Amino acid sequence: MSHDMSFIGLFLQASLVVKLVMILLMVASIVSWAFIVQRTRVLNSAKHELFQFEEQFWSGTDLNTLFQELSARGQIKGVHSIFVAGFREFVRLRKSEAQGEVVVEGSSRAMRVALSQSAADMHTILRAILLLLVLLHVFAVLVHIFVWRQNILKRMWPFDFNRH
Repeated sequence: MSHDMSFIGLFLQASLVVKLVMILLMVASIVSWAFIVQRTRVLNSAKHELFQFEEQFWSGTDLNTLFQELSARGQIKGVHSIFVAGFREFVRLRKSEAQGEVVVEGSSRAMRVALSQSAADMHTILRAILLLLVLLHVFAVLVHIFVWRQNILKRMWPFDFNRH
C-alpha cells in the first residue's frame, strides 16, 4: 500500500476535522498577511506624509498659508493635527496681544493636547484589536472543549490537580 507523502496527498487522506483545522489555519494565515501588508502600507504612507510636511514646513513657506491649506482639508490626522492645533492657538494668543512667552507656552500646550488625543485614538484601536484576539482565543478553546471534546486545558495547565 503506497502512501502519498505530498502536502496535497496528506491533506486528502486526513479526517474531516483535520481538513477543517488546516483550512482554518490557512485562512487565518492569509488574513494575517493581508493585515500585515495593509498596516505596512499605512505606516509607509504616514512616513511619506511626515516627510512631505517637514519639507514644506522647513522650506521657508508662509506658515499661515500652510495652516489654511491644512485647515481646509477637513479631517486632519497625525503631525498635521499637531501643527494646526499649535498654530491655531498661536494665532489666537497673538490676536489677544499676549506676551511672547505666553504665546509660546500656549502653543506648546495645544500641541501636547493634540499629540495626547492622537495617542488616545491609537490606544483605542489597539485595545479593540487586542480584545478581538482574546475573544478569538477564547472561542478556539471553547470549540476544543465542547465541539471536539478535547481536554486541552488540562494538557496545557502546568499543575496536576488530581495529585494530593
